[in-house]
Amino acid sequence: MLGGALKSLQIGTAVINQDTQYSVDVAISSVDLSKSILLFSYRYNNGLYDINVCVGGNLTSPTNIHFERVSYSYGTIYIQWYVLELNGATVQRGQYYKDPDTTANINIAISSVDTSKTIVLPLSWRTSDGSGWRGLGMDISRAYLTSPTNLFIDPDRFATSPWYRIEWQIVTFN
Repeated sequence: MLGGALKSLQIGTAVINQDTQYSVDVAISSVDLSKSILLFSYRYNNGLYDINVCVGGNLTSPTNIHFERVSYSYGTIYIQWYVLELNGATVQRGQYYKDPDTTANINIAISSVDTSKTIVLPLSWRTSDGSGWRGLGMDISRAYLTSPTNLFIDPDRFATSPWYRIEWQIVTFN
């Protein structure tokens, strides 16, 4: 699979129950965090999608995924997740929170990468008033590499949203 680039693949589901849960932890088989990425999708209630429903997810340890509802409550949320542990790749990850006072370009120092072999996987949320998060989803135009050691986040892409949160995974293939 993927020319031997995939060491392991774990697939599963999780549920965040309506009005009783704001997060859920999922136990997984141990992975090397420096070589693993988390991908997921979600829906609520009867399979609908709404920009007001937002879920964040992170690999918090080699054996745990943490999902959280970071939005208004619109019902039970169903999550389909994938953890890919890669051979011949290195993964960096992090989060950034922008407040209304941040208007300058956002540059985040990262460990040096070969930009010709690297992809950025951002996941972002926004809010207009700071009271609740709304999903924007993955958008590669909001976060990209400007050099081998810099991740750039474009604040102009969030002009109507004074608050936002972006999580990112940077994958470098050897």
